[in-house]
This record gives sequence, structure tokens and C-alpha cells, in this order.
Amino acid sequence: MSRKAFWIVTGGLLLAPACGVNDMSEFRHFGQRIINGSVDNTNNAVVVLYNTAVGALCTGTLITNDVVMTAAHCVESDPYMNNCNRPVSASSMRVGFGVYESSATWRNVSELRQHPNWDCNNLVNDITMLRLSSAPPSGVTPIPYLPSTLEVTSDDVGTQLEFSGYGQTESGSTGTRLHVSNALDLVCISASGCSGYASRNTICYDENPGGPCSGDSGGPAFILRSGTKYVAGITSYGDQNCSQFGCSTKVDAFEDFITDFIGTSLPLGSTCSAGTQCQSGFCVDSVCCENSCASACQSCNLASSRGYCRADPDNTPCPDSNLCNGTEVCRSGSCTAGTALNCDDGSLCTTDACNPSTGCTHAPANNGASCDDRNVCNGQETCQNGACLSQNPLNCDDGNGCTADVCDSINGCLHTQLPDGAWCSDNNACNGLETCRGGACQPGNPLDCNDFNPCTLDTCNPGSGCVRQNIANGSPCDDGNLCNGADACQNGTCLPTGAGLACDDHNPCTTDSCDPVLGCRNAPVADGTNCGGGLCGTAVCQGGACVPSGTVNCDDDNACTIDSCATDVGCLHMPRPDGYECGDCVMCQAGTCSAEVPDCKSDGCGCGTADGAGTGGLAMLLLAPFLRRKRS
Repeated sequence: MSRKAFWIVTGGLLLAPACGVNDMSEFRHFGQRIINGSVDNTNNAVVVLYNTAVGALCTGTLITNDVVMTAAHCVESDPYMNNCNRPVSASSMRVGFGVYESSATWRNVSELRQHPNWDCNNLVNDITMLRLSSAPPSGVTPIPYLPSTLEVTSDDVGTQLEFSGYGQTESGSTGTRLHVSNALDLVCISASGCSGYASRNTICYDENPGGPCSGDSGGPAFILRSGTKYVAGITSYGDQNCSQFGCSTKVDAFEDFITDFIGTSLPLGSTCSAGTQCQSGFCVDSVCCENSCASACQSCNLASSRGYCRADPDNTPCPDSNLCNGTEVCRSGSCTAGTALNCDDGSLCTTDACNPSTGCTHAPANNGASCDDRNVCNGQETCQNGACLSQNPLNCDDGNGCTADVCDSINGCLHTQLPDGAWCSDNNACNGLETCRGGACQPGNPLDCNDFNPCTLDTCNPGSGCVRQNIANGSPCDDGNLCNGADACQNGTCLPTGAGLACDDHNPCTTDSCDPVLGCRNAPVADGTNCGGGLCGTAVCQGGACVPSGTVNCDDDNACTIDSCATDVGCLHMPRPDGYECGDCVMCQAGTCSAEVPDCKSDGCGCGTADGAGTGGLAMLLLAPFLRRKRS
């Protein structure tokens, strides 16, 4: 037979007739589920219920040794609840213990009691009690229901609830006990319901980060009271997709129904919520006990002696609600005081006291109050907002680099002389590395900042040492090399401004060079070195000069030409002017000596005129020296 998972599906319209309100604005809507729970290995009192008559799955909680509490709708014979208040027989219900339904240890049910006022139409009084026909497996500890004295109220809104059940997960599977925590959002005790979805005597919550779903019906919503876990709710109904809200039956409102089923004859050691349930009349530490266990160091729920007052183990806390006298612990069944709380915070600026409820208190002293810490080094102290603050710490620097300056908390500043030779500083980098001598800082060799660069301005800064600044671009400078010619500064470097020094003297009898320091050097070559002469003859060097050593004869034996020599073209013969007497009664014509001199009579000495006044004589007198020079 397939197994169905019970979950009463509701919506705003379905709830409206029951609650009289169709407004869910007070409830937060989120889309996550319990679904998003984790495997529950701790709450072994949470059990899986199987309704064999209809094949439906639910969850319940073992609240005493033989009583299981679940939802009323989990025992209905009509799973669709077209007809309500028709529970199945006790023999149709089975109770399984364990994390997984598939491997659960099963127990039969001998008695079933559905709440007589269960109303499936209005979703109220959704609670049922089951009695086991045999004891639960060993090691299963019941979890008591929440008594009315510890009831859930609106003050608990925001408190974390723990849900556990075997219902549907986000993957759609069932049969594994999971748990998840979520905050309580609403407590409804109104007869007409609350906020459009909550029935009377229910507690409700959203589904973020998770919550109950199909198959979790009847499962618990646990709450802690003073460290003890109680069943505060029974999963009842929610929205169809288990994504917006869920509501659980408010257990403490049904205490009379619960105790009436449990009875008042529980033996010692049975799980209980009130003394009226126990044969002894005492419910201590959630079990029926032989007496009230009045001592602070007695318990009735020790593993080896459930139901009997026994001394707590040594070192079990037994607080007396007074934090000031320390932490009390049990010793041989008696509560012994601990070490009194030491509230001295060591501050002169607080007034220390102890409050039994909250512990140590430290009230700030008045601002400006003295709080001398007996240390002269940090100056005078005063209180400011509860803190001791120093005003002006002692400055022990004597400005002498040859003393070690320290502050003694009692004696103040101390100055110890450093040994001679120790390094010191006068804070002036320009006067060199200083050393101590006789307790004084003596300067060393002054710092030489000359970088031998004519294009930088070199200075010394006492704080940082040498400083070099480029002089203006274009400023004349000397790079120390005459061969480079004129120099000028460019971005801190001395660079030539044009061509180098021209040392060529155009003399073939010298070797031309440039010396960076002396400039041009024109050294004579060896005497006798051929230095040319051209077409007019040969020449050799003599003492650095080029002198002829042989000439070419350019005489053409023509009295009507002027003969000379040019080294590049050779002999030159320039014609004399026409009329130039070049012989006895002859003169030059077109560069030749061939024209007769008119009216000239040769007497062997030149030409003469008829009257005996010869011009040729004068001409000869003037020409003779020239001719002689030409022929020499």
C-alpha cells in the first residue's frame, strides 16, 4: 500500500470562513521549506506514525514513557476529511522509533484519544493522544509537553523554535527524520482567529529558512525554558506549497486534555510536566520524583537513579544568583561558594563595585582627578572619561649626540656620556662625519660637493648634504677640450655648440693636429719632404716651408712675349703691345718682332730720324734694362 503524507492544505480563501479575516499582511511570505532541514539524530522521542487504515504518514512525540502526542487529523479514517471526527481504531496506528522509517523499531497502540472538539473545517483543537502497548526501545528519552505555567505568549515572538518530522523534503522524499529551526511569528488565542490564517490556540511561523511540510503533521515545535526542552506546538496546517506559512497547535492550552489522558498514577522516573501526574505528587527535573529534592545539589533525573533524589556530581554548578561571590559548585552534595569576584580593574580612574545580578561595575571618576602612576617620565596624569591620561611626557633629549638620553621613572632624565670615537651627529651633513670626543660631537672633514661639472651649481644643504642644480641652458662653459670649439650647457651637461677647432694651415710642410689643452699644433715635417711645385718645377720642405728646388725654362726667345710660369698650367707667354721695338729698326706686331720702324736708319745703334734726332735711342735706353732682366 502506498503511504500518504498528511498535511492539511490551506489558503487565504479556505481560512477566511474559519478566521473571519482575509488578510495575510501581518505574515511574511518566503519561498523556502523544512524542507531545507538536516538529519535529526538527537531528538529520539520524535516518532513516525503510520495510519494503516488509510496508508498515511505522520509524526508524533513521546512525552511520557508510554504516551505519544500527535495531531487529531493524523488519526482520521477519511484522509481527505470530507467527514471529520471519525478516528481510526487504536490498532490501526503504529509507532516507529528511529531516524529512518525504513529501519524503524515499531510499537503498537493500545489506546487512542482524539480531542472531542476537533473541527477539521475551522482547524481548531488539532490534538490526539496515543498510548503504547509496550515500552519504547531502550535509550529513548521522552520530551515533556509545555505546561501552562510556562505557556507561550506574545512575548515569545522572535524566539527560535525547533521543528522535527518525517515529512516531505525539497526533493519530494519522506521517511527521514529531519529538523530545522525558525523564529516564532504569531501567537493566536482569539476565539475568532488571527490575521486571516491563524486559528485559535495556534502558534505560527513563516517557512524561511525552513519549516514543516506534508508528513510533518503531528510533529513537535520545541521551545527551551531555562535550558529544558519542551513540546510547545503540534504541526497542524500550512499553505499548499509549504512555502509561505505554517501553524502548530498551542500545546499549553490543552494541558487538561493531556493530563487527563496521561493520568495521575505515573511511577517514579516517568516523564512528567506537573506533580499531579505522578503517584508521588512531585515532578522534579521533568520526572516523577520521590520528594521535592529541596537541596541545590540534588537531582532526580540522574541516569542511574531517575525518580530518586541523589547528590549531584562534584563540580556541578549550583548558582545562588549572586555573581559577586563567585561560581558555586557542588561538593559532596553541598553547594560551596566560589572565589569572590575581584572587580579591581587596576585603574585609578574608576570606582569598582559588584552588582549581584550583573557582576563587576566600573564607574568613571571625575574628569581632572589625579591618577599619578608614580612615573615621572610620562608627565602628570589626570582622569578623563574613566581613563588615566598623561599630559606632557618628559623630554630627555639634551641635544647632545654624545650622550645616551633615558628617562628613569623615579629619577627622571639621565644622560650618559658616550665613549670617544662613537659616531654622533650635529644634524649638519655639510661638515662631514662627526665623532664624539670628551662628550662633545666633533665635526669631521667638510663635505666636498664639487662634481667638476661646469654646468651644475654645487651647494651643500645641512639637512640633506650635497645639492646640485643645473645652470641655465645655453650658458657658456668649458669642457676642458679646446678641440671641441665653443661649449654651452644643455640640461646639466657641457656640450660643443658647433664644429670643432679648425687646425688646417694649408701648408704641405706641416702636420696639423689638435691638443685638448694647447689647441692647434702645426709641426714641421722632415726637411727635404717633397711638397710639390707643380708644372713650374719641383719643391721640398725646408724648416716647415715649401721652397723651390728646380725651375722650368719658359724663355721662348721671342722679344715680343712676356714669359712666366704658373704651377697649375705651366709656362705662360703674354704678347707685348704692338709697336714695341724688338730690334734694330724693327718692332713688335701681333706678338712677333717683324715690323719695320718707319723712317728708321740703321747706324748699328738703333733707329734715327732724318734730321738726326733719333727716338729709337731713347727707346733703347728704356728697353735695354728690361731685356737684360728677361735674359738674365
